[in-house]
Amino acid sequence: IIIVVALTYCFKTNQFKRQAAKTSGLCVYGLFLAYMFAKAIRYVIVEIEKGTNDNMLPIAITIGLGALLFLTSDLILGYILANDDKELKRIFRIVNIVTYYAAQVLIALSIFFVKSRELY
Repeated sequence: IIIVVALTYCFKTNQFKRQAAKTSGLCVYGLFLAYMFAKAIRYVIVEIEKGTNDNMLPIAITIGLGALLFLTSDLILGYILANDDKELKRIFRIVNIVTYYAAQVLIALSIFFVKSRELY
């Protein structure tokens, strides 16, 4: 659904016609971001459905939360770039930085969990 909305917006706006290279690059990035988020959520769902005791569910949840925070960070960044209210931009910049770094930490922790699981 996210991909369809992004493509519809990209191809129907006048901005796409005027700044094709910039906007198409943003659309491609948006598609990759949506794909990453969908894969992370699918991984969480698969691990929940499996219901085994292999301790992969915490790793899946960590990856899923990291992907969600990363998507949120980019959505906030898009709002910052499109908004003119300076006070609101200041608040959203702080929220953007917090969500971005929290996402990076969660994604890095998921790698640590996988590595530590391989040691045993």
